[in-house]
Amino acid sequence: MCDSTRLEPRTDGSQLRVLVTGVSGFIGGRAAIHFAERGWPVHGIDPIPPRDSVASALTRMMVADLRSGGVAEEAVDGVDLVLHAAAHTDLVRAQQEPELDFAHNVTATLRLFEAARKRPKPPTMVFLSSFRVYGDNVEMALSTPGNGGYGLAGPFQAGISELFSTDQCERTLHGTHKLLGDLIAQEYAHSFGMRVGVFRVGPVAGPGQKASSDGCWLAALLDPEPDVSAEEPDPDQLLDILHVDDLLDAVERFVRSDWRHLVLNLGGGPRNALHPRRLADRIGAKGLHALARYPRLWVTDNERAYRALGWRPRAGVAKILEELGVDPALVDLASHPAERLDQASAIL
Repeated sequence: MCDSTRLEPRTDGSQLRVLVTGVSGFIGGRAAIHFAERGWPVHGIDPIPPRDSVASALTRMMVADLRSGGVAEEAVDGVDLVLHAAAHTDLVRAQQEPELDFAHNVTATLRLFEAARKRPKPPTMVFLSSFRVYGDNVEMALSTPGNGGYGLAGPFQAGISELFSTDQCERTLHGTHKLLGDLIAQEYAHSFGMRVGVFRVGPVAGPGQKASSDGCWLAALLDPEPDVSAEEPDPDQLLDILHVDDLLDAVERFVRSDWRHLVLNLGGGPRNALHPRRLADRIGAKGLHALARYPRLWVTDNERAYRALGWRPRAGVAKILEELGVDPALVDLASHPAERLDQASAIL
């Protein structure tokens, strides 16, 4: 936690006017519905109109691009909270067109924060960063593959914490641009005293997410017509998964808390970690090639989020699989002893 300065907590349930960027995306759309269910007026912005279920949750929709002049200023006008969920997430295209990825993930972020800073009362800002900011530094947490694949090495049994370095590593241009946006958000908290939460989010899944190679690794795995142009992933790969509603619970806990600035890793953690190849073999999934775009290991250490916000993931793998159309009975989740879970071993 970078700043221990505290505010008076908002616990009265009063309405907040919320802006959700990237509202036509999976996380942004789910966030709009989540906040609307709290009775909070929700404004959305996205270059693409949202689906009907999201549009009906909005009190205002801007079909616009944050990169364009004046758009950010109009978007933040009159709001109390901004959830910046908009992002360019195509890793392959980011390598091919770095300027495009930079414009979406850095320029748009800077314009949004600068527009918010200039408000008479700047809104609370929540920036959804990414686990990809750590690059291949996370490899140091790998244990030697056993019969079931990679595990977590001794000192890292709880997963990857915020103490991992973001320096001297390969992280792709997309990961680099997400780190730049992450640092911009942090600096606006430090330089201008804005209230900012930076959440470095692991892979996220949940209801309404399409089975697609462009989604999280689990959605990509379930793609019925996957992109097979990528190389084969490491067969021992170990990745966690976070339910989207648990992510939004963390956002709301921060908003209602007395923290002025937090930088947190948020993810499924050891209890929601799976070996994708073993899962694919059990359910007959075809989208393994998309997993080559993921690191060999990502398992989140959520301890700081628990200490700061009392937050832990609540939805388990069985619920996430079921909501994505996979029968949990096909996956023998109960066959792994609880003591192995307590030792942060993968459940698949």
